[in-house]
Amino acid sequence: MHTGEKPHVCKLCNKAFAQLPHLKKHMLCVHNTDRPYYCDKCGEYFKIKSEYAEHAEKQHPDDIPKDLEGVALPPDAEGSSNDISSIADIHIKTVSANQSPSKSTKGKSSQARGTNESHKQEEPPKSTMPVEKMRTLLALLLKKISTPGRLKKLGFGTRLIDEVLKESIEASGRKPVVENDGDSESCILMANIQILLDWTIPEDYMTYFRSENKSVDEILEELAT
Repeated sequence: MHTGEKPHVCKLCNKAFAQLPHLKKHMLCVHNTDRPYYCDKCGEYFKIKSEYAEHAEKQHPDDIPKDLEGVALPPDAEGSSNDISSIADIHIKTVSANQSPSKSTKGKSSQARGTNESHKQEEPPKSTMPVEKMRTLLALLLKKISTPGRLKKLGFGTRLIDEVLKESIEASGRKPVVENDGDSESCILMANIQILLDWTIPEDYMTYFRSENKSVDEILEELAT
């Protein structure tokens, strides 16, 4: 407002606006759509930026629109202020109706417990999974629930996935598990994966997983693959 910057640009007529609501009003009044995000690769419109980013990642992974390249998703008036979506969205699509919790619990994310809530780390969860397989599954999962711009900002593909996960946890306002004497890298990684799952999976789904006696690495493998 005070610097004169106008970052919100209409991709149909190149008119720029200082605030997102002004762009939305322009799209509605001038272009007759309440969906301000436009994919110039295929001509589709989207109401919130996270939907637009998800579409681009899935439909145009090798040709990401310029307005999404290297840019982490900002908070959106109708969307989430977090760059990582709920893992439940993935699980809900893959688990059958007679196995999953009731529909009324699907939208209740553990994020509602607050991003500043400290993670109560007890004894690190044990895993029999090789650490390299764990890292591969974690990378697959992060690609599903984050955006290309966010991953690029975190150094995905150029840094050890363990460090990418720790930084993502810190960015959410939580405290990752760091190296302690006597803890193997496998235990530390598994503990941080546990934080990720607790953060992104709705509480009722975690209760369901526990009732099935699923371990952390089993949940990770199910969601990633």
